[in-house]
Amino acid sequence: MADLIEPANPGFPGVYQLELTDRVKAGAGGISNRQAEQLVERTGFLKKKVDDLVSGALTAKSAEHLAAPRNLAMTGDGAWSVTFDGSGNASAAMTLANTGVGAGSYGVVTVDAKGRVIAGRPLEAADVPWLREKFAAASAVNELAAQVANKADRGATLAGYGITDALQLQPDIAAPVDLDTIIASGSYPNPANVNAANGKNWPCPQAGNLTVRQAGEFVYQVYQAFADGGFWHRCRYQGRWNPWRRLADAAAIQDGIAAATPPGQIAYFARDTPPPGWLICAGAQDVARTAYAALFAAIGDRFGAGDGRTTFGVPDLRGEFVRGWDAGRNVDASRVFGSGQASQNLWHDHAIPTPGSTTGGDTVRTDNGGTGLDAGARHTSNEFLTEFGTGRQLRYATYGSGGSESRPRNIALLACIKI
Repeated sequence: MADLIEPANPGFPGVYQLELTDRVKAGAGGISNRQAEQLVERTGFLKKKVDDLVSGALTAKSAEHLAAPRNLAMTGDGAWSVTFDGSGNASAAMTLANTGVGAGSYGVVTVDAKGRVIAGRPLEAADVPWLREKFAAASAVNELAAQVANKADRGATLAGYGITDALQLQPDIAAPVDLDTIIASGSYPNPANVNAANGKNWPCPQAGNLTVRQAGEFVYQVYQAFADGGFWHRCRYQGRWNPWRRLADAAAIQDGIAAATPPGQIAYFARDTPPPGWLICAGAQDVARTAYAALFAAIGDRFGAGDGRTTFGVPDLRGEFVRGWDAGRNVDASRVFGSGQASQNLWHDHAIPTPGSTTGGDTVRTDNGGTGLDAGARHTSNEFLTEFGTGRQLRYATYGSGGSESRPRNIALLACIKI
């Protein structure tokens, strides 16, 4: 005996009704088992649906809305209610319960355990112990401000404030004056260059500001000149003024350097490279006229015109001794400034006694074209005459010795020119 076979993919067939004419037939597919097989298939179909529903493979169909709408509500610190029938989302605004505190801003508030503000009032001095002192100080400041604001001439003078140690602003210097006469303490603006240029005892001919401080027999003056005119100061004691002195600044330092070492000055250095601000006196002809304008203004093109337009030359002192320019003294007459001069010995000759002379004490021995030596061994000479007698002339020349030039003892240093 075997069980009915369950189909692999069961459906939901109808159940066959046996007819009177049906013949009884058993076995698989037999009419006697048809109804049972159909019921087995139906059972398998329903079981699969249940299994799919349990496992989640089959989504159960939900209701579209509730049969009767429901009312959802909340009460307490907040009130809220809404009608819901399941057909869609429902929302409503919540209304907070009134705590009895009116709308507004409060310096002091009372908060309950739930965080609600249940009371409020303005801030009082007692709430901040140090506030009373602050109010007192503020009142004093306000009173002073009111006094200043109500002063009619507050923008023009210090009078009436009780200030006695301030430096007063004096009237502008309106004309050329003698600064020796300005001794009252104060600040004196000078708006015009002409006042300084045409006045007396000014440190420089530029507009600026004069500050004066008088203390007993002392009078101190400080002058701040416009632009690069610099700061100047001096003092008078017992009626006698000291000279103006300029405070050191970049412009003053440059002026001092230029005055101490002006462009065109020649100097010798114990080094083989020129220091900053100097050029080697090597006769260069490619020195730029614009880059070295101060040097060009000092020496021009007397040591070479360069290309005639943009460059110029410097002296060539390599291997040379320097001689002071004659400048009309006539020791080195007609000498052109900056010109070179070749080596030269001062003209001179050497005396020699004549053979047979009654005044000479030396004897010369000679052959034709030979040599002779005087008795004092002072000169070695060549004689070109073979006959000697009293009153006869003798042509005489000393033997040459030395190098290619005449020079004193010396040491080689680097000659440079200030730019």
